Amino acid sequence: PVFLYPSGNMVVDARMFIGEFTEEATVKSDKAQNLHGLFYPDSIAVFGASNSEGKLGYNVFRNLLFHQFKGRLIPFKCSMSVAATPRDPE
Repeated sequence: PVFLYPSGNMVVDARMFIGEFTEEATVKSDKAQNLHGLFYPDSIAVFGASNSEGKLGYNVFRNLLFHQFKGRLIPFKCSMSVAATPRDPE
């Protein structure tokens, strides 16, 4: 992570390699493509979704709506089953 401040920034996590730099140490584009679904999902299932303001599930679902998540959102109350969904979430 990188912390951003009005006066600048600070890197608080870094990957370091001891020894000579090799091509294998870099991220290849085909490997990065495997993460596309993680960062750009078509759907998100929110387990513990709630109608009660102030609860975590309510806040998570509300934030996804507020920030205009473009995919399909699937709210799950704790008593629901994944098998009960009409389509599989990603």
